[in-house]
Amino acid sequence: PYVPSWNSAVFIEAFGTAFLVFCIFAITHPKNKAISPTIVPFLVGTAIAVIIATLGPLTGAGINPARDFGPRLITYFYGWGKESMQGAEVYIIGPLLGGPIGAIIADGILY
Repeated sequence: PYVPSWNSAVFIEAFGTAFLVFCIFAITHPKNKAISPTIVPFLVGTAIAVIIATLGPLTGAGINPARDFGPRLITYFYGWGKESMQGAEVYIIGPLLGGPIGAIIADGILY
């Protein structure tokens, strides 16, 4: 994946996470009576697929620190060393910023 700067990568990851959290809040909010509970997994999965398809070519679309950091830890301890931690901060800081932003926007705009 290539983006021109660290700031751009953090923004992309924050945006992807914010979009995911916004979608989850919108889909699962108790006041949302239009969506049947049986279709919720499909809608959330579709949101994740769209995020990965659009942001994946740019940063890999981590959108979840655990999804990225766990494999990094394993590769670190199994011999890759500090090489496995290159860019890890992007995939930790971005989602930690984007999650609350998506939640605030969803609660502020929708409900």
